[in-house]
Amino acid sequence: FPRIKMKSDAGVIVDMTYGQQLMDNRIPAGWRYGDRYITRQGKQTWEVAEYKQFRYVQIVVRSRYAKTEIDSVSLNEYSYPAEQKG
Repeated sequence: FPRIKMKSDAGVIVDMTYGQQLMDNRIPAGWRYGDRYITRQGKQTWEVAEYKQFRYVQIVVRSRYAKTEIDSVSLNEYSYPAEQKG
């Protein structure tokens, strides 16, 4: 579950793209998926409601004049207590 904490003006578009590998330091177009968040005024935390499987995340902030400060990028991970064999 990716999580972004930020302080922003209202109406800024934040695009998150997820992928399992990089090619030329980018997530390949055919192997990615993502989310879009539109900010409100002030401090906020965005966290996706369903899990995402990814190794890399690319964050693009789209705004001409609005101010956005990203405080942190993290993830909320869960796993099952299974013994690894094989």
